[in-house]
Amino acid sequence: MLGSIRRFVAEPIAPVRRRLRARVDVFSRDLRMLKGSLLGKHPPPFRERHATATELTLQAAASPRVVRVSAVTRETADCVSLVIEDVCGAPFAFSAGQFFTVIVHIDGVAYRRAYSASSAANVTDKVTISVKRVHGGLVSNFIHERVVVGTEFAVLGPSGDFVVPPLESEASRTLVMIAGGSGITPIASIIRTELASGDRTKLILVYGSRSSTDIIFGRELSALACAYPDRFRVVHVLGEANERVTPHAGVLDREGLSAVLDRERIGLESIDRCYVCGPEPMMDGVRDSLVARGMPVGNITFERFLAPRAPSFDARADEPHTVTLRHKGRSLDLVAMPGQTLLEAALAAGEALPFSCTMGGCGACKVKRLAGSVAMAEPNCLTETERREGAVLACVACVLSDLEVEVG
Repeated sequence: MLGSIRRFVAEPIAPVRRRLRARVDVFSRDLRMLKGSLLGKHPPPFRERHATATELTLQAAASPRVVRVSAVTRETADCVSLVIEDVCGAPFAFSAGQFFTVIVHIDGVAYRRAYSASSAANVTDKVTISVKRVHGGLVSNFIHERVVVGTEFAVLGPSGDFVVPPLESEASRTLVMIAGGSGITPIASIIRTELASGDRTKLILVYGSRSSTDIIFGRELSALACAYPDRFRVVHVLGEANERVTPHAGVLDREGLSAVLDRERIGLESIDRCYVCGPEPMMDGVRDSLVARGMPVGNITFERFLAPRAPSFDARADEPHTVTLRHKGRSLDLVAMPGQTLLEAALAAGEALPFSCTMGGCGACKVKRLAGSVAMAEPNCLTETERREGAVLACVACVLSDLEVEVG
């Protein structure tokens, strides 16, 4: 009887004991770190770092940098390009096709949005980001209406893996780039970079726009096609027929793309890889068309722009929970307070989890859930396969119970 009573009392307070023990462990660890720092000793971070391009990108993205707008260009009625420079003169190191997370304050509230670089990556003293106005979009309208030369704001990044790998020695390749609307932005960066980087890459751009006045970077694309006639070809598709610009009218869905490829005699057997960016329905149709014509899905790279909206959670924690981080046989416990994301809890405890955009859009903070539950803000960049395999984005995952995750 006594044993049953002990079990009855112990079971409900066991989670509390674990959380208190975790708090004590964290406090003790912080005291040891402080003592070691005073003695000039610095323990290694929980996550081992290697000087790869990916890790350097993460390090650069770990804290915001302040930038100043040095030029503003109205590309179309609904698209503006901002040339930004670091206020301290530091260079920008990014790969063509990546994006930066812009942080602006509107009425005292900080908002974050991801915008792709559209300039060539080999120019590092400045970078151009291009912003499409979204109907009802708070940040895009603020940028279009309020940002001028001299405006300062913060950026995180670069982020993203919509990039073209470097060529091996003596190799050559042909790439097809398929863009819809503002999806031309990261593709323009890739085109500009590749054309300036040598003569071993040929590019074919199929670009869908609503009308001739909605073609972003239209004049420059035409100029590049004239300057590199053997390496760069542009095929426009317009929603409104305009024979002066292109013979192709319609939309870039499965049938529309197939018709363009047939009419332009673009055979996919000679194409090494396809890069696709645009509205979700367009990209689905393009994928189906390419796969039906024999292009392996593994040779198609997509960039998906996520429309931010208020996070939608199934539930919210109302008490602290213990989080166990595991990495290469090591483990560490920390405490997630109510409402904290996994990333916020880790950073508050001094743990160097990788992250970049903090919006669920780049995947840099992806970890694997081993036990426990989280609620993630939607939409985010995880694929259905990654979700089935237990992937969690630390930056948008609120901890709902005691949690165990594998890092890296």
